Amino acid sequence: MSPFEIVISPNASLSRQANIGLFLSLSGIILVVAAGFTLQGFWMILPFAGLELAALAAALAYVDYQNQYREVVRVDDATVRIASGYRRQQQACEFKRGWTSVLLRQGGPQNQPSKLLIRSAGKQVEIGACLESDDRKDLWRELKQVIEQPQYN
Repeated sequence: MSPFEIVISPNASLSRQANIGLFLSLSGIILVVAAGFTLQGFWMILPFAGLELAALAAALAYVDYQNQYREVVRVDDATVRIASGYRRQQQACEFKRGWTSVLLRQGGPQNQPSKLLIRSAGKQVEIGACLESDDRKDLWRELKQVIEQPQYN
């Protein structure tokens, strides 16, 4: 069997370049309006515009950081390897494929989301928490077929 690999990541509505473009365009508008009020004598508008831009920059930086999260599931003949985290902070675990199972635990009451678990030898790892429930179910079907299919050497 050739290795199977799937990358799971959150839905990033804006790329890093789009975030920068959004910040620059909003900064231009805010600074023009603040400068107009400052020229009319309302000088206290300018520091608050600066605070507003700092808050916007922090929010966009946080969103960009969260969009860098990745989970990589790699299945080959003998192992199932799961690596997850952000660019520089990766965690990895490895299971023997023959002893590994894939479980989709339905959410409880109060609209709790389902959980997709990969289990082996008393250990379990949750994957796909950033996915919608339907996408998590599709991933469960695909991983179940790939991981739990019989192996013939």
